[in-house]
Amino acid sequence: MARGVRAALPWPSQFNPIYRRKIMSQFELDNAITDLSDLPMPNGGVAAMCDALVNGWKSGHIIMYGPKGSGKTTMAGLLPKAIAPDVNPWEVRLANPAQYDARTIAQLANTFMRTIGMNSKKKSFIIFDEFGEISKVAVGTLNNALTDCRVNCMAIFITNNIDDVAPSIASRCYKADFTQVNYMNYVPYAESVLKKYGVTNVNRTALERVVKANCFDLRELMRELEDIVLKAQQNGAIPAPVQPQPLAIVAPPVAAAPIVASPPSAPSASTITPVAAAQAVTTMNQSSAATP
Repeated sequence: MARGVRAALPWPSQFNPIYRRKIMSQFELDNAITDLSDLPMPNGGVAAMCDALVNGWKSGHIIMYGPKGSGKTTMAGLLPKAIAPDVNPWEVRLANPAQYDARTIAQLANTFMRTIGMNSKKKSFIIFDEFGEISKVAVGTLNNALTDCRVNCMAIFITNNIDDVAPSIASRCYKADFTQVNYMNYVPYAESVLKKYGVTNVNRTALERVVKANCFDLRELMRELEDIVLKAQQNGAIPAPVQPQPLAIVAPPVAAAPIVASPPSAPSASTITPVAAAQAVTTMNQSSAATP
C-alpha cells in the first residue's frame, strides 16, 4: 500500500499507531509492580525462598538465573524493601557489567560491602546485574567479601546463565531458578490487570494460552494484555481511552482604562463654522468702535 494511501485511511485517534505506542508506555507504567507481594512467582521454590528471606528465616546472598524478561531484575529491585522496610536509597547499590573488572570489584567489596555493610546496624544490599564471567583475582576478592559480609550486606546476582558464574560464588548463594516457570502462577495477575480496565469477560482458556506462551517474558505478556484491552476498546466492549488534548492558551483579560472627565477646551479653528466666525468679527468691530 502506498504511503499516501495509508496516511489517508480513516483511523480513530485513540487507535492511531503513534498514539498507541504512547498508551503502551503508559500501560506498562500504570501496571508496574511496586511490591514484592504483588509479583507473580515463577515457581514454588522461588516463592519459598522469598518468604524465608522476608520473614528472616534465612539470611544470605542470592543468585537469580533465567532468560531475559522473566522478572529477575524486578524481583531484585523489590527484595531490599521487602526484607528491610526502612532501608535507605544509599544502602542499596546497583553494579553493572562495566564495573566487573578486578579493580572495581575490589573497590565495591572494600568500600560498600565492608565499610557500609559491616559498620551499619541495618542491612545493606548490592545488586550485580547481568553478572557473568570475571577474572580469577576478582573472584577471590568477591568471595572474601561475600564470606565477611554475609550477615549485614546481602549480594543479589542476576544472570541469564548460571554456568557463567564462578562455582565458588554460586556456592555461597541461594538459588532462584527462573528457568522453571509455572505459567498458572501468572494467570491471576493477568486477570487483575485486565479487570482494572473493565475487561472481565475474557475466555479463561484463551487467557491461559496467552500467559503460557509469554510467561518467560513478562514484557511480552504485558504487550499481549495491552492488545486484549485495545481490541476490547475497538469492539466497543469497554470505553476507548480519551486522547489528551493540548492545553488551550487563553490570554489574560486586559483591564479597561478608566474614563476620566476632562474640562471643556476651546474649539479649534478647524471646528468653527463660517457663520460663527463672521459673528465673532462683527462683535470685535463693535467693541473697537465703542472704545473712546
